[in-house]
Amino acid sequence: MKEKIVLFIFLVVFAHITTPIIKSNSINNNKLSNTTSYKVEKGETLWTIALKNDVKNVEEFIFNTKKINNIQNSRIFVDQILIIP
Repeated sequence: MKEKIVLFIFLVVFAHITTPIIKSNSINNNKLSNTTSYKVEKGETLWTIALKNDVKNVEEFIFNTKKINNIQNSRIFVDQILIIP
């Protein structure tokens, strides 16, 4: 009987610890589900890519693209694959 109680407590604690981790991963996956990938061509900037995609708010597009792709500045490179929001 004591082993069953210990096992039950372990399972409750384990579930309590791992549930937020699983939940946060699914939220991140949902954020990326509405994205596409884009291969940077010679001479392109985040601004020109935004214009190619008929973005209404270019500054917001650039901010979100940099955030998703973990870009610190606005420098991008030829043949770089970007995740586009």
